[in-house]
Amino acid sequence: QHGTHSNVTYTLYKKSVDANPTDGDAWFQLGDVYTKLERFDESVTAFQKVIELQPANYRAWGALSRAYAQQSNGVTGKKAEEFVKKATEAFQMYEALQKQQSDDQ
Repeated sequence: QHGTHSNVTYTLYKKSVDANPTDGDAWFQLGDVYTKLERFDESVTAFQKVIELQPANYRAWGALSRAYAQQSNGVTGKKAEEFVKKATEAFQMYEALQKQQSDDQ
């Protein structure tokens, strides 16, 4: 049931980003679906695309941090260290942008 819903949702957002590749919100939703489907390499790519389109989107930085962390599960050695480092950097960016946004309000 859950997998079928995620696959249908994936198809919708994939069509959306194919039709409008500059739609950061659709990329975010697609990254979220990839995460639910445990397709972490693709979720990282989708969240990176959101950040490319919307560099100040702190939610995307937070999601990218989580995707890197999930990507590191089951990975060892240098590759795991790389994912943890990237996750930490993305989380720091998330925190900084979130604080900046709350300071602006």
